[in-house]
Amino acid sequence: MREISFEFKIPQIKFSHRRKFQIKLALSSLIVLGAFLLQQKFDYTFVGTLILIYLGISMLWGLSSRIAAAGALLFLAGCPVLLILKNDALAEIFAVYAYYLLVVTVLQEIVLLIKDRKKGGVDNFS
Repeated sequence: MREISFEFKIPQIKFSHRRKFQIKLALSSLIVLGAFLLQQKFDYTFVGTLILIYLGISMLWGLSSRIAAAGALLFLAGCPVLLILKNDALAEIFAVYAYYLLVVTVLQEIVLLIKDRKKGGVDNFS
């Protein structure tokens, strides 16, 4: 018996390097604007807004996940110091920011894994 396959072929649009750069720059501006609009609507902190902007821009430009991981480790290393100094409220805020940056790191690694799998660089675990 023949197998029926329903695959949709989406035509690929080819852009020049300059045009890709312009599109990414425009999208980056929209990410920054959108993050600050969300900050006003949902009352985010400024650092939380910067982390949201970094998430969008890192996904768009393909930045290394090591940057977010290093930031997470810095916030995490600051927690015990702040607890020793009896600044519990700020230590809790640092822990939340460390968690946010760890989530950004994991999302970046998932996107990288999907891209590598599409290119054929990673074995399909089957």
